[in-house]
Amino acid sequence: MVTVEAEILDNGDIVVKNRSGAKKLYGEGYGLISNNVLKLSSVEAAYLVFKNIVRVNYKGQELNIQQLFKLLEKRNPELPLIFTVYQDLRSRGRIVKPGFRNNTLFLHTKGLKKPADKIVYIVGEESTEFSMNELLKWVSEAYKVGKEPVLAIVDKHGDVTYYEIKHVELKKKPEKHLVF
Repeated sequence: MVTVEAEILDNGDIVVKNRSGAKKLYGEGYGLISNNVLKLSSVEAAYLVFKNIVRVNYKGQELNIQQLFKLLEKRNPELPLIFTVYQDLRSRGRIVKPGFRNNTLFLHTKGLKKPADKIVYIVGEESTEFSMNELLKWVSEAYKVGKEPVLAIVDKHGDVTYYEIKHVELKKKPEKHLVF
């Protein structure tokens, strides 16, 4: 594949201005096209640089993957975790798009032409703490937008374990029925 040129703009956007490169990448499930310009998310740009598909320039200098990560992590400290899951899913042939929060990805299991049907919530085994209330909030949030929630836990070795979360409704029983 021919390497496509991308540029980080002053506002932080990462764009591909070459029409044919933008169209090809978009057709493969990367970025969003607006006015014939493809806008890539941080994780998409990092992945494409890692795969030697895109070269990213910032202020006239081409960035290698380490330089790009250092720059992008300033905006999103969760990028290494997100990248690990993004790369894992892409290596499995999945179509993945950035989610609406820093720790989420949209997973398209029915093809790119249909809306994503799953939201992947990403946490680090050692670095991320979350409560049961937070987990329930994620589940609720996912179902409200018509998506199935998936929890991706990244361990200290970079291995990812996925958990499908089913909607469960907990109801408090009257005290007279409690048996200990």
